[in-house]
Amino acid sequence: MSDPPSMTSPTTGMPYPDQMSEITNTSADSGGVHTNSSIPNKAAFLIADGGTHPGTNVQVSGIGKPAMGWLTYMSVLMMQPSASFLDNRATMVAFADSNYSDQATCQVRNAYYAVELGNPDIGCDGDEDDPDADDDDVPFGLDNCPGTENPSQKDTDGDGKGDTCDGDSDEDGVPDLGGPGQLPDNCPGVPNPNQTDANFNGVGAACDPTEDEDYDNDDVDNEDDNCPFDENEDQEDTDSDGDGDACDPDSDGDGWSNDNDNAPFEPNPDQADSDGDGIGDAQDRCPNTPDENVAWYAGNAELGIDPYPIQPDSDEDGIPDACDNDVRVNGRFTGVDNTLRPSAKRFQIDINGESGGYAKVPVAVSSRGPGIDDWFRQSERRRLEFLDLGRPLRAWVTDDDGRTVGEASAQGRKRSLEFTPLAGHRYFLTLYFGEEFSEGTESFTARMTAETARVHWPKAPPARVR
Repeated sequence: MSDPPSMTSPTTGMPYPDQMSEITNTSADSGGVHTNSSIPNKAAFLIADGGTHPGTNVQVSGIGKPAMGWLTYMSVLMMQPSASFLDNRATMVAFADSNYSDQATCQVRNAYYAVELGNPDIGCDGDEDDPDADDDDVPFGLDNCPGTENPSQKDTDGDGKGDTCDGDSDEDGVPDLGGPGQLPDNCPGVPNPNQTDANFNGVGAACDPTEDEDYDNDDVDNEDDNCPFDENEDQEDTDSDGDGDACDPDSDGDGWSNDNDNAPFEPNPDQADSDGDGIGDAQDRCPNTPDENVAWYAGNAELGIDPYPIQPDSDEDGIPDACDNDVRVNGRFTGVDNTLRPSAKRFQIDINGESGGYAKVPVAVSSRGPGIDDWFRQSERRRLEFLDLGRPLRAWVTDDDGRTVGEASAQGRKRSLEFTPLAGHRYFLTLYFGEEFSEGTESFTARMTAETARVHWPKAPPARVR
């Protein structure tokens, strides 16, 4: 003998039908009365506990087991031997309507509709409804827009509501009235998901039959115009960059547009750049020494200040590093990739100074190159060793906040210092010329190495056995 069907899930295990479209047609067992009883059983389960029928996708809110049990008992008392499933449904609905609320009666109707018996009450207003009122051949439960015809069941935004009843009449994924962070559909009657509006008149190209093909009215079609929004009938392009002169600013009027001009705010038609650093001589504060153009200062037109390149000045003396000849490292000015960095080699440093003066040498603490923002552990150190550092000179390392992080011994032919670098900071070897120093050039060698400091941990006291 097979196990009885589950009221919760009749189709699990030994399968029994849970909706009328799957009813077992047989002459045995009085027409399969026991096998097919799983259909009203499933309806009873939905009336009691609620849920969504997996086959018809109809949702039911349960009214509880006591109410379901009483309705079932009363309907059974009224049943004749020849009663059908529809008779059972009608009796249950009648008792619910007489003894419970419209909401409870609605759930009884919808539970039976879920197993394909009778009609639902879609709005729970006490009246039975046509399950396919919009005639799109998608019944209630499966229809994501039951009041509006939408046979495609398209739901672009995935919110469970079909596009046709979700404020998107053309089903292009853009709501007619817009939404959070989204503008209204610029062509609500015609699908245009990308909202193309090439002439910016507020009407989408998909429904704008008079779309302008020559925005600037210079008799050159947009697709051929090298400046489609600025009139330039002759299509001149002095710097041959593909952008017409009409929309390619040339602030200094030298024939080179700003984006290709190496000195965009001072005329330099020959693009002269003596040191090859990318800054035209007309605006290069150090035209004979390669430098690094960090950015451009915007200037102030009201005060008559033109934009100019911002060039590094690591020692903040007002002179770009490339022009600052107080310090040379290996025969080159500081600031042009000749900073001190971890290396097995020694660097020759030549300093011009005078008594009571200072000088700075950039220090790159990363062995991978200048400007690399490494992360350092607390046990990592950088050691600077000096040879032939004159007695009148004092040496120490400071960070970009001006704090001293390491100082060399005061005297001796050989001196050294150690410091711990931190990521995100720049460091400088700072030199001071003492009173004994008169004026001229001081030369010495320096080498920086990376070392790991020993970390001494306190010893744990010996364990005592009591």
